[in-house]
Amino acid sequence: RVARFEHWDDLAEWNYGEFEGITTPDIRRSVPGWTVWSGPTPGGETPAQVGSRADRVIGRVLPYLERGDVALVGHGHMLRVLVVRWLELDPAFGARFVLDAGGLSILGHEHETRAVLRLNEPALNEPA
Repeated sequence: RVARFEHWDDLAEWNYGEFEGITTPDIRRSVPGWTVWSGPTPGGETPAQVGSRADRVIGRVLPYLERGDVALVGHGHMLRVLVVRWLELDPAFGARFVLDAGGLSILGHEHETRAVLRLNEPALNEPA
């Protein structure tokens, strides 16, 4: 097989709008209880909008899966939404799936049902 690399804008990280580069504790000083999953993101994306992008990625990947495995590389919050949309859950459920930087997750099927086969495995083994 020949590897094929493409850049897909739909895999870009969540657009945090005016909150880009600001930590959650700093945002919570003006918006108590804020989370990206449930709070406002002025000038940015809602969970539903990120979910729509994830749905487009999944739609684009499905034909490739008929021919073999596909590897996707992206950023944390977007990949969390991708996981839950693969499972056909609401994008806000991504809050319940934590992915570490460089972690490996495998989405697939158990019979005909979309499933998480592996989630957030370390990319490198930790030294003993």
